[in-house]
Amino acid sequence: MVKRFSLILEANPAASVLYGYTHEELLRRRNVDLSAEPRRTRQVTTRTPLNYEKRVFVPVRHHRKKDGTVFIVEMAGRFFMRAGRPVHVVAIRDITERVRMDQVLRQSREELKAIYDNVPQLLCTLDRRRRIMFANRAFIDFCSMKEADVLKDTACGVFGCINAKTTPKGCGFSRECGKCRIFIAIEDTFKTGRVHRNEPYQATLERGGRKQDVSMLGSTALINSSDSPKVLLCLEDITAIARTQKDLEQSRSALSALLARLERNKEEVRANIAREIHDVLGQNLTGIKMDLRWLERSLTKPGMRREAILRRVGEAIDTLDKTTGAVQQLAYELRPSELERLGIAVALQNETRRFQSRTGIHCVLRVPRLPLSLETYAATALFRIFQECTTNVARHARATRIDASLTASGDASVLRVADNGRGISAAALSNPNSLGLLGMRERAVSLGGSLTISRRQKGGTLVTARIPCGEHAP
Repeated sequence: MVKRFSLILEANPAASVLYGYTHEELLRRRNVDLSAEPRRTRQVTTRTPLNYEKRVFVPVRHHRKKDGTVFIVEMAGRFFMRAGRPVHVVAIRDITERVRMDQVLRQSREELKAIYDNVPQLLCTLDRRRRIMFANRAFIDFCSMKEADVLKDTACGVFGCINAKTTPKGCGFSRECGKCRIFIAIEDTFKTGRVHRNEPYQATLERGGRKQDVSMLGSTALINSSDSPKVLLCLEDITAIARTQKDLEQSRSALSALLARLERNKEEVRANIAREIHDVLGQNLTGIKMDLRWLERSLTKPGMRREAILRRVGEAIDTLDKTTGAVQQLAYELRPSELERLGIAVALQNETRRFQSRTGIHCVLRVPRLPLSLETYAATALFRIFQECTTNVARHARATRIDASLTASGDASVLRVADNGRGISAAALSNPNSLGLLGMRERAVSLGGSLTISRRQKGGTLVTARIPCGEHAP
């Protein structure tokens, strides 16, 4: 009991133990003598209005024991009259340890939240109705929503899963949810407590009015809390990784197809060479041999006319010239000798004249006046890229004109080939089976260069190949 003006009238033994005073010592004290904040205690004691109907509760105060130790208490009391004087009965509880534990718990929660918010994976806890009770920063950012809105909805609801939108109840009630591995894992973890790891999750999400396909791996674990169990759901967005793997698989498939095509081309070239040798060179050489045999017999015959011998010699020379031309053509198809003897500019000019003569497509080629500093393999790559470009124009473009240029740009040689045809389609650009385009790219990339193919605004296609030259070549 405490008097209105702070005199302690009575105290139980627990109070003596709590403050370290004897019963008699306590009865000689005032409430301000027990307070570690006496000024505040005095103000509260003198200014608190008397209300005999209302219970007074003070959650936190700092008191001092006889030995000077300061501790934290909570107090509850009520006013009443005793012998015509107002008195206050107060129950005091030491809450020092509880406050300390609350501080430890609060700090632990802050540390745990800091850890969760700095984890790149998407983390959230779900109740049995799959409502989100907690979500880390990565999860909230992924949903592109405010935290308060995230905590009002179900997991699939905040994701924007298209399947969840088929029913106002959200996650778990769509006909497609029975196929969702994450949904099945969550349900099983609630029922059995079993941990699930790296369950695949693929869905179409709708965020900001835009649909997006995502690939994820999800893991679940049961959290046994005092009120009700929850499931910790961890999601890792592997959309970019899955797309990269898909692109890698497509690249490998395309490269395998390209290698197979190169092998077929080699066999075709060998077959053509063998056919040319057999059909042209073989026949021509046989004809020359027959002419020489005829001359041999004729020279031994008396009265053989000179005009007939000269005519047969002329025929043999013509056959020999055709044979020489066939040999030169075979050598050119295997490797243009002009590249090494005259350089890339002259080789491109000669190839342009041959292409124009063969197809009737008008060609304009601009080359530098001074020779470029190109290694043999780089010059060969540019030449073959030019050949592939002109072949594609003749086969697919329906063009009447080609404009090409070879220039030096910084540390590289740049070949540009443009036509006025119908233009390459987006499907052809992205088609992994366009082996001609892939072959050109591989030639450029293998030398540390690059190759781009694009549609021209005025119609047609532009191919740009850039090959390092000189000391910058790999």
